[in-house]
Amino acid sequence: MNSVIASLLGKSRRVLWLVSTCLSIMLTLPIVAMMQLILEGKVTTNYLLTGFVAALLVACAISGLLIHLLKTLNQLHQDNQYLNALINQCPVPIAIYQRSGEITYINAEFTRLFGYLIDDIPSIAAFLEKACSDKNTKSLLERLLPLNSASNTPSHPDVQLAPVALDIYTKNQETKSTLVSSAKMNAKHNDSQLLVCFDISD
Repeated sequence: MNSVIASLLGKSRRVLWLVSTCLSIMLTLPIVAMMQLILEGKVTTNYLLTGFVAALLVACAISGLLIHLLKTLNQLHQDNQYLNALINQCPVPIAIYQRSGEITYINAEFTRLFGYLIDDIPSIAAFLEKACSDKNTKSLLERLLPLNSASNTPSHPDVQLAPVALDIYTKNQETKSTLVSSAKMNAKHNDSQLLVCFDISD
């Protein structure tokens, strides 16, 4: 999909306009001719000329919208790649999760420190189950993470909460003393939250 967008953006506006024009004419003229044939029993040059002009106008509108849409999609893709690169190269363990509890992304440092891949902890519930052994730690972490479920909804879910020092179990059952915090992402990612973990082990 992204390669198709890049390929189309590489074409000149004239090429995109020409393609839109040809498609519009191919779709419009047969319809116009069929309508006149049904209504009047004949097809005239004037009627086809009117259809041709209409096709040109439609082609101009379609090509303009197409170029704008392609540029927007390409910019969104580039922004997403840039954000992923920043998070993945960050020296601090970070996971991104949804208010539903689904974990959608973990960076390389998170995997290096704790050993978990996203397949190991696809949700906050799975992370709590594997990384927290005692009930007190689970309770603290549940209150820290803004979730939409009935049991895990803090009173101010959009406010960044103070970091909490917790002992987190790695995939190899080692204990890591960790400073854990959660932060809301910007308005464009309203349902996404950052789980940030600082290793404070000696």
